[in-house]
Amino acid sequence: MAAAACPNSACDNPIVGCEFEAGRCSKCEEEITNEFHQKFQEVIELTDLHLQNMKDLAYLDACQICLEKQKGLFHKFNIKYVKTLDLAFESSIDFGKFEDAKKFGFHLIEPFHKYYGKFHPLTGLLHLKLGKILSYLEDTNEGRNQVKLAYEILKVTHGVQSEIFREQLMPLLRPN
Repeated sequence: MAAAACPNSACDNPIVGCEFEAGRCSKCEEEITNEFHQKFQEVIELTDLHLQNMKDLAYLDACQICLEKQKGLFHKFNIKYVKTLDLAFESSIDFGKFEDAKKFGFHLIEPFHKYYGKFHPLTGLLHLKLGKILSYLEDTNEGRNQVKLAYEILKVTHGVQSEIFREQLMPLLRPN
């Protein structure tokens, strides 16, 4: 949850405390320099500051700055990265920046499945939002796939009689 990305971009190994101390990735043997570790710590502090400031309101620009600084430093499952990505996703939707929201949303799928599991309400809502965004962007096939994933989850987590299921999801499944 607090891992760095391996400095070798071809390696997907999460770097944790003992690997920082050893100075090498346990999977690919890439060197982990003190400079990399220091930069990682600085970006953690920056991210913590921005996440604290955005507790009640997400700022898309601040999220994008954090995400840019996190690139190549934070592992894709690092919880601070996932929180920043989620805030950027929601903020992009709020500002009508649906191409950005689409990009952020797709990056959230794997971490949501890892941390929440397949049948969690937030996972279902992520798929539903992505389905709506993709439909709006006229990517109907992928939009429909996301809505179908949302359907399988939300029928369990919310029930078929829930308002979100009947009024938000079902209209997206009807043929145009």
